[in-house]
Amino acid sequence: MIPQLRAEVAKFTSVRIGFILIIATVGYVGLSTAAQVAFSDIPGLSGLQTESAVRGVFASAGAGLIFALVIGILGMTAEYRHQTITSTLLITPKRERVVVAKTLAAVGLGFVVGLAAAVTSVGVGLIALTFRSHATIPVHSVLTTLAGVMAAYVCYAVLGTAIGTLITNQVAAITGALLWVMLVEPLLGAFLPKVGRWLPGGAASGLAQATGLRGTGYLAPAAAAAVLLGYTVMLAAIATRTTLRRDIT
Repeated sequence: MIPQLRAEVAKFTSVRIGFILIIATVGYVGLSTAAQVAFSDIPGLSGLQTESAVRGVFASAGAGLIFALVIGILGMTAEYRHQTITSTLLITPKRERVVVAKTLAAVGLGFVVGLAAAVTSVGVGLIALTFRSHATIPVHSVLTTLAGVMAAYVCYAVLGTAIGTLITNQVAAITGALLWVMLVEPLLGAFLPKVGRWLPGGAASGLAQATGLRGTGYLAPAAAAAVLLGYTVMLAAIATRTTLRRDIT
């Protein structure tokens, strides 16, 4: 298993797209965190006078979850796009080993991206807050939020690997994921908030202890973690079974 895992890490570090996505995550999270502070004094918003609002600034670390999802998708679909899946499976005939190695690599990559997002959110958030009147920063609560966000990054990277395993066409997999994350799920969350909080994005928001539209709440962190982990394990299991039965050639 170790050689397969090393091979997967080498595949990621040998191409620029992975590093580009990490940089994109850092940039997007930085902008989201700064915007959260900058627009806090718009009429109708509660400002930064509550600890939950301040915590929400650092919860902006979760803004880049889509990039973790794409990284996971690329890890699998690149094999089909560049037609290396056959040689990969010839070198490692036991297909479940390949899927497990890619999943473990996704866990590591998700952790790295999540850590980069958390550090960016903290750095930008602390700087931006110096220019605004705000409540005391709830350090313990912020750390809990960031830990939840990092866990969400790991889960999203694994979900991306599973999606890429099920939908081997790279363009179709990424397009479908983007439509779900940026259109379908937000609409469901807006119009059916009680349903939206049970979806992957809603569970990720629960891990970040966020507050939904019109003040609607998400699941508690423990329940949100269980839901997101459930989606991750279920989709990964389906993807593994599909790979074992699929005719590659």
